[in-house]
Amino acid sequence: GVARSAFARAMIIGNRVTMFPDRASSTVGVFSVGNMTDFNVEWLGKLDRVNAVEVQFLNAETGYEADWQKRYDATEIFTNGNPVVKRSFQGVGVTRPVQAARLAQRDLNRAELLRRRIEWTAGVESLHLLPMDVVRVQHDATGRGIGGRIKASTSTTVKVNAKVSAIPAGAVITVRTYSSALGYDIVQERTDTATDGTDESTLTVSLAWTVNPAVGDPFAFGSDGTAYPWPKLFQIDSISLTPDLKRRITATEYNVGVYADDPGEIESFTDTMPDPRAFPARISRGAVREVGLVTCDDGCARVRLRVEWDTESKWQRADVWYAFADQTNAPDYGWQYVGRADETITFDVAPSTAYVVSVAPVSASGT
Repeated sequence: GVARSAFARAMIIGNRVTMFPDRASSTVGVFSVGNMTDFNVEWLGKLDRVNAVEVQFLNAETGYEADWQKRYDATEIFTNGNPVVKRSFQGVGVTRPVQAARLAQRDLNRAELLRRRIEWTAGVESLHLLPMDVVRVQHDATGRGIGGRIKASTSTTVKVNAKVSAIPAGAVITVRTYSSALGYDIVQERTDTATDGTDESTLTVSLAWTVNPAVGDPFAFGSDGTAYPWPKLFQIDSISLTPDLKRRITATEYNVGVYADDPGEIESFTDTMPDPRAFPARISRGAVREVGLVTCDDGCARVRLRVEWDTESKWQRADVWYAFADQTNAPDYGWQYVGRADETITFDVAPSTAYVVSVAPVSASGT
């Protein structure tokens, strides 16, 4: 998901990544046996249709700590007793709990409502299509619906190159035709009221066409319901070019109910975990070594010491002090500050003297 108010899908177009808004859309194309070939239908099984979704995200309300939101189908899991099939993924760009909850609910809706994926090959009539476009599809291989080409039309009738024996309840004819006023193709859907039942049937529609369909325009006829469930709406997933310069299109069933993603009331905690970098690490494997004698500028001799240590985290450092053993009980302990370093530091002390070294870890924040 991207931004604060909408989700999008990232898709590769040529050598670029393009963002396509994932939202409810109107129909922009019609495909049937009249303008498609090599048609395949795939039913999405149980593993593709999860009943629990978890979205992981970085929560801006808690300093971008890792967080998650989960949604599940209570009816499938608790009422029907089906096993939990969960999908977990990272919500790219998601920074608020409500965004993650919406994304999880939308993915759960998609798993519940979308059960078909199709592929087909089309010619020039598909050149205007892009991923995420919604099209109406019918094919005789499904055994449902009728499709083909327009033979003739008037303002309230249309003659098709197929036989329509009867008008089932809720039957609709969808036609894609060119609008000279707009300068591009439009999709018109009309409820059918009558047919003459001939081999090339003439259908009567309930509402006059905005633009009369032209000869050769593709049409799809049927009722997108349980009794007569084709032609159906599909949303395009991908488009690829075939060797003969046609387009191979993959699409998933479209249902506007997917976008009913209001998560309702969600739990959101703003308590933050302490930043571990604000706390000093523990010192381990400390050692003090006498490197050797060094001569001062005035001729005195000093003993060079090297102090070594390890910390739990490489971003941590340590402050080093030393004191002579006979001064450690003084009120100020007589500690002399050496400096701050990563894992080793060297300094000089007087010879033939007992001394104590203290190494104190320091956090990345300087505390």
